[in-house]
Amino acid sequence: MNKINKLKLSLIIISFFNGTIVQAQFPINLVRPYDIDLHWAPQPAGTWEYGMVAEVAPSINAYNAHGSKTNVLQLWNNTVDSLAMLRGFPANTEIGQLDATLAGVSDNGVRGHLIPTASLNIWDANFSVRYFFPCYVSLGLYLPLFHMSLDDINFFDLTQNFTADDLLVKELLTNNFPENVRYLSGTFGCENKNVLDIGNPWNKTGIGDLTILGVWSRDFPQVKPVLKNVRLTGRLGVTVPTGMRTNENILFPIPYGNDGALGVVFGLNIELQWWRCLRGGVQADFWRVFGDTRDRRVKTDAAQTDLVLLARIPTYKTWGFTRRYTLYAELGDFERGYSVAFAYQYFNKGPDALTVVSNQYLTATAETASNIEEWKLHNFIVDVSVRCGAKDTPGRTRISFFYKHPFNGTRAIAAKTLGVRLILDF
Repeated sequence: MNKINKLKLSLIIISFFNGTIVQAQFPINLVRPYDIDLHWAPQPAGTWEYGMVAEVAPSINAYNAHGSKTNVLQLWNNTVDSLAMLRGFPANTEIGQLDATLAGVSDNGVRGHLIPTASLNIWDANFSVRYFFPCYVSLGLYLPLFHMSLDDINFFDLTQNFTADDLLVKELLTNNFPENVRYLSGTFGCENKNVLDIGNPWNKTGIGDLTILGVWSRDFPQVKPVLKNVRLTGRLGVTVPTGMRTNENILFPIPYGNDGALGVVFGLNIELQWWRCLRGGVQADFWRVFGDTRDRRVKTDAAQTDLVLLARIPTYKTWGFTRRYTLYAELGDFERGYSVAFAYQYFNKGPDALTVVSNQYLTATAETASNIEEWKLHNFIVDVSVRCGAKDTPGRTRISFFYKHPFNGTRAIAAKTLGVRLILDF
C-alpha cells in the first residue's frame, strides 16, 4: 500500500470514530489516549503506526476529601442535605416557599440527610494513528471511545420518626426524594428545562476528545559497560472538544473529555537502558484547559452538598492545571521483544474557579463546592508485553497486557482496570 492510500485509510478511521467524550478534568484514572505505554520507541521515517488500547474496570470506588474509600456517589460528601438544598432561592419561587415552610426545622445531623449509593460501570477503548517524519518527529491522532453506566441507585433516608419536625421533613422532602427533586428542579428557570433526574439509572456510549499530538523522540546510544542508551522524548499537542459534554440533568454526570473546552497537552520523558535487560524512566505530563461559559449546576448556599443541586445557571469556569508523573522500570529481553514493567503514577489536578454569570446568585457561594477543589490519585501499574517481528521492520506487532491498581487519593474515582494494548507498524 503506498503512502497516499495509507493516508486515506487513516483519515477514514478518524472520520469513523469522530463523534462524541473522559479525560484530564474529571477525577478518574482511565487510560489517556496518548499514554506513553512504556514502549514509546522512535521508528524510522516513513513508518505508519496504528494502535488500540482497551480496558475494563471490574471494581470502582472513590476516595473522599479525607482520603477514605467510599461509594462513588459519596465522592464529595457523605450525605445529601435535603434541607440545605432548598436555601438561597428567591422567596417567590416554589423552592423558596418550601424552604420557608421548613424554616423552623433544625438540622440535627440526620434530619433531612440521605446516604447516596450507586454502581458505576466503565469500559473504554482508545484508537490512534501515528506517522513518523525525519528528524525524529512524529504526528499522531488519538481518539477514545467510552461506555459508562450508573445503576443500583439508592438514597437511604437518615431522618428519624421521633418528632413532628421529622415527620414533616419526611412528608415534604425525603419520603419520595428523587420525585421531589425532579419536581422542584423543573420549577427553576424555564419550565421543565432544568429537570434533574436522580432516581433513574443511565448508560451512555460515546467518543472522546480528539487529540492531535506531536512527538520528538531520539535515542542516544552509549558506549559504556553498563549504560547502553538514553532516550529523550518531548510531546506537545491540542485536545479538540469533539465529545459528549456533561448532562446537567442526570445524577453524577461524567463528561467524555474536557467538557466542551479546548485544551493543550505537553510532556517530557527521559529513559535510561542498562545492559540489555533493564531500563527505567521518568515521565511528566501536563494539561491546560481553556475556560468556557455554559449552564452548570451550582450551589446557592454554602451548606449545600454537591451531588444534588437544584440551580442551573450560566457560569464561566477556569479549569485547574493538571499534572501527572510516572516512574517506571522494565525488565526483559529487549532484542527478542518481551518484557515486564512496573510503574508508579501520580495524578494531581489543581482547583477550578467559577464565576456566576448572574446578578441573583453569588460567585463566592458557588465556589464553596467540593467538586471544584483539588484532587489527587496514586496508581500502581503492571505491564507485560511481547513483540512479534524483527525490530524496525514493517508489519511488526506489539501487544501488552496491563493491570492498574489505585491505592490512595482524595476526591477521585479509583478504577481498578485490566487492559490490552496492540500496536502495528507499517
